[in-house]
Amino acid sequence: ICLIMAGGSGSRFKDPLKYMREICGESILRRLIRQLKLVCVNIIIVASDKSLYKISDLCREDFNIDCVETSGHDYVSDLIIMLSSIRARPILISGADVFIRSIDVLIDFIDKAFSLKDADIINLAVYENDQEKLIGLSIFFGDKGVWRNISYDSDEVFDIDTYEDLRRAENVCR
Repeated sequence: ICLIMAGGSGSRFKDPLKYMREICGESILRRLIRQLKLVCVNIIIVASDKSLYKISDLCREDFNIDCVETSGHDYVSDLIIMLSSIRARPILISGADVFIRSIDVLIDFIDKAFSLKDADIINLAVYENDQEKLIGLSIFFGDKGVWRNISYDSDEVFDIDTYEDLRRAENVCR
């Protein structure tokens, strides 16, 4: 199961629908769905009333995608609600604003995560300015909270939080 968290306010980007912006000729969200379909049996988009109207077409286009409306209060609250209502594990969770350069990176992350035996939560991180930055892509194997990061170069995966992030990701297409 894959959850795509799409209910945020997009406050840093000043647009709650930032994942509808196009990179490489398609929206960030549509690209993410296309990539996740290669590794997920079920995809659920978690949206708020602020965003559900804009993505409802994606849910109708494909019978393997469900849309669930949550409060949209904040990411953590919505995630807790979803994790408590879906007992199946492992579950891959991604922000709707995650841009993955290549499906190979996603597959590599999943392979590495499944090879680790000492953590309940595996996060994808990138190195930026000599620091690890979490991207918003995780696999939950359990709920105890023991976590580890798997890091990649910052030009492989992007968390589109600002216009600068969007410009950096757009450079991938050139």
